[in-house]
Amino acid sequence: MIKFESEVNEGDTLNREGLSAKMYFRVLYGSNFKRFEESVINNGLNYGYSILRSQISKTIIAKGLLPGIGIIHKGYNNPFNLSDDIIEVFRPLVDWYVYTYLKDAIVFKREHRLELIKLTTKDVLIKGCRQTLLNAINIFIDRILDIFEFGDISKFEDILYYMGYRYMRMLLFFDLPVKSKVERKIYSKFRNALIKKGFFMIQYSVYAKIYANRDAAEADKCIVRKIVPEKGNLRIMIVTEKQYSRMELIIGGISNQEKILTEESFIIL
Repeated sequence: MIKFESEVNEGDTLNREGLSAKMYFRVLYGSNFKRFEESVINNGLNYGYSILRSQISKTIIAKGLLPGIGIIHKGYNNPFNLSDDIIEVFRPLVDWYVYTYLKDAIVFKREHRLELIKLTTKDVLIKGCRQTLLNAINIFIDRILDIFEFGDISKFEDILYYMGYRYMRMLLFFDLPVKSKVERKIYSKFRNALIKKGFFMIQYSVYAKIYANRDAAEADKCIVRKIVPEKGNLRIMIVTEKQYSRMELIIGGISNQEKILTEESFIIL
């Protein structure tokens, strides 16, 4: 995807955005995933995106703009071109929910729809300050209006600022008993719970997860404590991404997930 980024031309005639999206979704939801086919995952994505689009469109109209007149999106029959320009920054919130709660679901249930609606009340960070998602949309659009009014792209720096957070990594080191069938079942349950929560394996019994900031990592640490088995040994270390990058690999190689899940691939809302 980084290679595709350097190849994007005006109008994206090489379709690098489309190819990048295809790779992105398949990394998240599996190599056989296809966008827009009938599935629980796509139902969740479509529902979540439509909620975001609706909230963004209401804010655009309230500020005296027409959602059909876009910056990048210019579809003649699309009444939400500007909304679709702005939604790109906020899509990962829906992607995260679908990955966490719908990836292995069999049915797209009513409670899933309600939880997707509740995403609009979640807190996000802008310049280190907590804002509800709806406030974040409002701030984002205000910055775009500043550019329209003053013609100065530097007015956009406030939006880009929060993409430079100090990334953190949580490292889990654990040894669990696996002698009996029951112990092996407990080990497998714990490992699967870690993977479901976004951790990936660095090597046997060592797992990691990347976070936007220390607060997010500390909050997740409390969740990890609740799922730890009664027996065994588990240690947690939280380090900055810079400290993590200084880790020296003496022998062996890194996994494909380690190559993908870096600060370059991380999107902050």
